[in-house]
Amino acid sequence: MAPILAFTSDEAWDHLPSFPGKSSSVHCELFPSPEPAFDTLVDMGKWDEIMALRDRVLKEIETARNNRTIGDSLEARVVLRLDGSLYRLAAANLSLLKLILVVSGIELKQQDQEEIIIEPMTGHKCPRCWNRFPARSEANEDTLCQRCQAVTSAMASAKE
Repeated sequence: MAPILAFTSDEAWDHLPSFPGKSSSVHCELFPSPEPAFDTLVDMGKWDEIMALRDRVLKEIETARNNRTIGDSLEARVVLRLDGSLYRLAAANLSLLKLILVVSGIELKQQDQEEIIIEPMTGHKCPRCWNRFPARSEANEDTLCQRCQAVTSAMASAKE
């Protein structure tokens, strides 16, 4: 908060109770060191592979946008054809991939040669999150996707 809201941070700092070593300004304090236990929470090798795959997919999405196959990434359905270890990594992190790629759908297939195909996602566009989802019989232009339905239902029951 201190680097962004300088005056507010200093005012809040002034209202904190005194403690040994407290500086006159929050801006004279040092950031705390990260806990060493957090270093092992993320496998950086796997994360680097996911991010490298993301870069390749985003390049294909940009090509599809330039070719006017899709308008934006949320109109995309990504078909990933991957080999052994990358296929297993993607399969284990499919929902994460959908989030970091900002696409409406991902289909994963295993094959020897990597291939990334970008197709337009068919179906309805959720008015809340703008993701496209497969058409359901009761769906219309005001119908929310399943994820948004769950969120709004939880919000409605929390109000009660």
